[in-house]
Amino acid sequence: PNTISTLGTDSNLTRAQDEKNIISDRFARIDLSVNALFEMSFNKAIIIEPSFSYQAFQFTPSLNRSEFSTSAIYRWQNTFGYNSPWYQVMGKYEYWHTDVKQRRSHINKVQAMSSARLTTVITWIAGVEWQKRLSEGSVFDTSQTRAFLNFDYVLNNQAVLYGAYNFIKGDTLSSVQSAYCNGLTSTSIYPLIVASEEIEWDQAFSEDHCGNWLSYRLNASTHTASLGLNYGLSHRTSIDASILHVMVNATDDIEYERQIFQFSLLKGF
Repeated sequence: PNTISTLGTDSNLTRAQDEKNIISDRFARIDLSVNALFEMSFNKAIIIEPSFSYQAFQFTPSLNRSEFSTSAIYRWQNTFGYNSPWYQVMGKYEYWHTDVKQRRSHINKVQAMSSARLTTVITWIAGVEWQKRLSEGSVFDTSQTRAFLNFDYVLNNQAVLYGAYNFIKGDTLSSVQSAYCNGLTSTSIYPLIVASEEIEWDQAFSEDHCGNWLSYRLNASTHTASLGLNYGLSHRTSIDASILHVMVNATDDIEYERQIFQFSLLKGF
């Protein structure tokens, strides 16, 4: 079994374009996973990995959620060698149970990726992923395709510097106020109503924050870049610090950015 305990901040939890609609928040998260490895030969294996996660927010508790997931992975290597790539295909099912029924979701993912050593200290991972989310609230029904590229750079026997880039094409979500805390109606949401594929009342933000909130879904291109440092404390324990920057370009020139900072403790048993 493995555990990851995380503290983090999200600069734009609502994923909003205008400053008046942006809510930042702090969160804590715990991830627990186990895996069963079935070796078919020296270069082929099947891995089954069930996991459980829980994430809690400080100012928006209605977004607190439990995640249950199961992954099935087939991994192989065509040729045996130090720089020979590994290949992997994965199918994954997730269930998100949130405090508000509207955001409870079933998520299916299919992923194909490859990894290899470039040098004795640099490793790369590249792949593609398809994701489909079905939720109690129709606005949260989303579909996305993701391409990703990751690099690990071994600094020394204890420290690894890593970076990642993702390009995501598909649906994005955002939340905005339709009525402000003072009771006035927002007129800036009308272009969003026209541009959105789906829009509905947002229960979580409306219950936890003043004003009346709506969530809407748009087609978008998303770019993310992350940088992190992992430092080993022992054979089974390490600490990790990372920053993730997200840029979203949606239809009708609707854009937003967010930054997520995380500090984690990783423990293997």
